[in-house]
Amino acid sequence: MSFTETSSPVSDFNLRRRYTAHGVARVAIVCDLAEENWASMDLVGLMLEQGLREYRHDIEAFRLCPVMQRRFTTIGHSDRPKFLFNADRILNRFWHYPQWLKTQRDGFDLFHIVDHSYSQLVHYLPAERTVVTCHDLDSFRSLLEPSQEKEGGTGHLRHYCDTEGHPGSQTHRT
Repeated sequence: MSFTETSSPVSDFNLRRRYTAHGVARVAIVCDLAEENWASMDLVGLMLEQGLREYRHDIEAFRLCPVMQRRFTTIGHSDRPKFLFNADRILNRFWHYPQWLKTQRDGFDLFHIVDHSYSQLVHYLPAERTVVTCHDLDSFRSLLEPSQEKEGGTGHLRHYCDTEGHPGSQTHRT
């Protein structure tokens, strides 16, 4: 496997302008909860960390992820273990993870959320220093290829992103 070094003028300019004092940018790779067992997203985080460490000597990369807090699955025996696990997932994704991540904000120069299903975390990080990777472009087909959109498809997403003042219209900031 090989990586091609590419640079984005915006991200490189911002990192260099802001962090030339100590010469190394600290990048937080915000990963999925390990307990969810999303092997493909775990691999993305690992490869991103390894690639940055190997090919960018002006960057220190760190994978971030809190331990899942178990509230519902500790109740004991249940005839609905999947339901209780999903309740823990929701609580962690929308409460525990954001609260933990807020404590990490000052320790890093850039935050990279590797899974768009965790994009709610952008609200707890500095917008000008946060990026999100989207791995499922089918969700955005109506925006990327509107002429290919089938009836009953995801055309509602185009409306969502075009709505004035709606969070979808703020995506250029993150």
